Amino acid sequence: MALSQKHRSTIYQRLEPILGEEEAEALLAQFPDHNLDEVATKEFVRAEMSGLRVEMSELRVEIAGLRTEMHQLVNRLFVGLTGVMVGVVGIALAIARA
Repeated sequence: MALSQKHRSTIYQRLEPILGEEEAEALLAQFPDHNLDEVATKEFVRAEMSGLRVEMSELRVEIAGLRTEMHQLVNRLFVGLTGVMVGVVGIALAIARA
């Protein structure tokens, strides 16, 4: 709930003798000023959304790059394991013929 400056002043004047200056200010800090009724303007939200769209686009590019790297890694592993398997089969056939 937002407090008007008049209410803040009245509350502060009554709390300050009881709680002390710092504690009264700390307590009032928990309640927003009346000026904060409209937390975000439409223009602010649009600007933030635009920034998020740019960041999401950059993330898409990075994810595409990671996918490409993963695909290349899987291909290299496949080729390497195929080579190992061919070698093992060749050794097994050589041992079997001996």
